[in-house]
Amino acid sequence: MEIDCTLCKKPIDKYHPEFNHLEIDDSHAIDVCPECVDKLIKWQQRTFAKLFPTKAMKERYGKI
Repeated sequence: MEIDCTLCKKPIDKYHPEFNHLEIDDSHAIDVCPECVDKLIKWQQRTFAKLFPTKAMKERYGKI
């Protein structure tokens, strides 16, 4: 059975429920491919760097 990424609609290679399945709450869940996971992580890092604009946070979460 092939599962597609909820975000980009591409098939997820080597799907693993612990890594690719995100349960948001009891009624919301998505399946995410590794490429979209990476994009989400980078987006979150940039957001943290903007919220906490200290040198340590920029180094840890990426420059804005």
